[in-house]
Amino acid sequence: MERFIYLIIFVCTLHICRAQEDLSKIKTKIDSMAYASRAKADAVLSLFDSLKTTKLLYSISNEHFYVLINVDCKYIEYYIYADSSNIIKEKRFIEHPKQNIALLSKAVDVNKYHQVFITKVNDVIVTQGNPSYFVVKDKDGKRYGEYWLPVITSPIPIDQEVYNYLFSELLKQSSKNEK
Repeated sequence: MERFIYLIIFVCTLHICRAQEDLSKIKTKIDSMAYASRAKADAVLSLFDSLKTTKLLYSISNEHFYVLINVDCKYIEYYIYADSSNIIKEKRFIEHPKQNIALLSKAVDVNKYHQVFITKVNDVIVTQGNPSYFVVKDKDGKRYGEYWLPVITSPIPIDQEVYNYLFSELLKQSSKNEK
């Protein structure tokens, strides 16, 4: 009987170790995909390297990119489409007759963001959809608010109003791309 108990403990220990190993592989894969998104975002942002200022980037599926650039308290917005090989297929200036300056100022305010790369949200209510990537880079290239999460994540780790604007603007621009 004692051998049987030891055997059960041994088998259970193997399963626990296996489950931890599987979780570790999943985390490694998520981190790898998150850093691939970062690399693609950096390639897109490199198009604007000549502008030494704060830049915001939001993307969906590493193909559709929204870029906001703060230039002398004015905001320049771009939609960029890159294929799976990260070849830029479209770069379009987004013109808004009336920009919401207060919202855009809040969007690029680095003081409002965390300084770690988030790939998982604790106490998540819902996560669904394609991967999205977000980052604000200051004039020195330091990252703020960086995350890689499903498009629909609640709670989202950035200001909800800013997120709503970025998400809706990117969807609007990407739908023009598909016409």
